[in-house]
Amino acid sequence: MSSFAPPEGDGVVDSIYHYLWTKNTQLETCPNVVIPNTVVYKYRQPAYWYYSSSDQQLKMKKKGDMTNQKIYDSFSKRKNPSCEVVAYYISSRETESGVETTTMEYFDQEGLYDFLFNRQKEHNGIIQKFIDPKGKSNAIIRAIWSPKLCLLEQRVTLKPINDGRYDLYERCVTYEGAEHQSMNAPVRGIYLPSRLQTICDSIVDHCMRTSSQHYRISRMVLNFKLDHNNKLWLLWCSSMRLAADKFALKKAFPVNISGDITVPDKFKDSVFRNANLPSTFFRSKYFICPGSGEIVDSSDSFEISYKTMIASVSYTHLRAHETPEHLVCRLLLEKKKKKTTFTYIQLLSNTHNT
Repeated sequence: MSSFAPPEGDGVVDSIYHYLWTKNTQLETCPNVVIPNTVVYKYRQPAYWYYSSSDQQLKMKKKGDMTNQKIYDSFSKRKNPSCEVVAYYISSRETESGVETTTMEYFDQEGLYDFLFNRQKEHNGIIQKFIDPKGKSNAIIRAIWSPKLCLLEQRVTLKPINDGRYDLYERCVTYEGAEHQSMNAPVRGIYLPSRLQTICDSIVDHCMRTSSQHYRISRMVLNFKLDHNNKLWLLWCSSMRLAADKFALKKAFPVNISGDITVPDKFKDSVFRNANLPSTFFRSKYFICPGSGEIVDSSDSFEISYKTMIASVSYTHLRAHETPEHLVCRLLLEKKKKKTTFTYIQLLSNTHNT
């Protein structure tokens, strides 16, 4: 009988690694799943070390191998790295107001050494070896799975991962960073979405078959990365819910799609920290479309009133949960279908002319 907690919760669901590692009746770990070196910290100490072997079976290191030096040596050893990042640490903690927050901290070799040998690990979490992305920028694919639907989204960092002119965080952050540091990108093709769907289904089936309580996952949010060899890595689970039975801990709560992950407070202003620029610098150079979320150069925009924009079309009714900003952006996108090009419009913050 397993003494592990049910695979449910938000932030980083570290117990899922144990259930993926547990062998089925064919003496195999979860099929189709490949994970990087992942060390789970419990009570300020490394408790479990999971990794995928060359035959794509999930393995767990022995207790005697979980020393700081061995973790450092393994995580620092990389072939033809595209950047100096070697690992990141994801941890969850409860604030004074009772709200649980999850932070993600990136390390180069010096930072990893300091974390392992000098720093106090105040909260439970995982440290994971960094996987070099397929393209020139770091990218995370998020899969939101349910029994009848699997939604996929991708977040890509704007700065190239190997461009040393920029701060380490500017080149790495995706969902955990500020909105202007990364952009949404589609998950294209047929093969990649099919692979993601297969992996999600394998995880759900494996957990139900191998757990002594036969846990049935009803919802989950998984984070993946595609490397330059087109290998798909499962990184971490940011939210998971079990079916509404006696084992479910949060029966009435929906899955946390947003993830609510951020970077430590000392790194939140890294975009402007090195350049000594005010926080208004970004707004003077770019603006973010409130409808599509795209980042556009301010020189390609101009101000108009809502009245002018809405008067140019005949269908101007607001849809459910739609703001005036979203209406204008929707109308722009609909007009795009009729024209080959169009200019992004920067909306006036003062709407008294409407």
